[in-house]
Amino acid sequence: MRRRSARTKFTISTGGRPRRRKLVRSLRILLALVAVGCGIVMVGAVIAKGARPYLISHGEAKEIAQVKRQIAQAESENRVLKKGIGYLRTPRGMEAEARKLGWVKEGEIAVVLEEPEGSQGANGEPSGSHESFWQAAGLRILSLFVRADSNP
Repeated sequence: MRRRSARTKFTISTGGRPRRRKLVRSLRILLALVAVGCGIVMVGAVIAKGARPYLISHGEAKEIAQVKRQIAQAESENRVLKKGIGYLRTPRGMEAEARKLGWVKEGEIAVVLEEPEGSQGANGEPSGSHESFWQAAGLRILSLFVRADSNP
């Protein structure tokens, strides 16, 4: 036995004391790491809680901008459609739409040009020369002006 100081008790030196000190030191380090980890988690939670309103506001601003773009697009389309309605209410517009639907005026002769089967190319356009296309277009335009009572 040996005496360390006047205040301490006598102990038997068995080698257990250094092991205990290492254990206490390891526990203190572990406790410090746990405290730091908890602190980081707490700080992260506070930051997340503070950032949440900003993130919500940012998301809503994006949605509002998208809805405004959709409204502008719909208003533009609405203006175009109203113009079209205005045109179709005129005599010239009514006639143009009726002709698109295949109607003819009284006394006119309708000429219908049919292409032979298999005359379309791979992309849906008529095969052959452009000359035949223009001839067909000319005949269609001509049919608009030919009257039934006129002599060919």
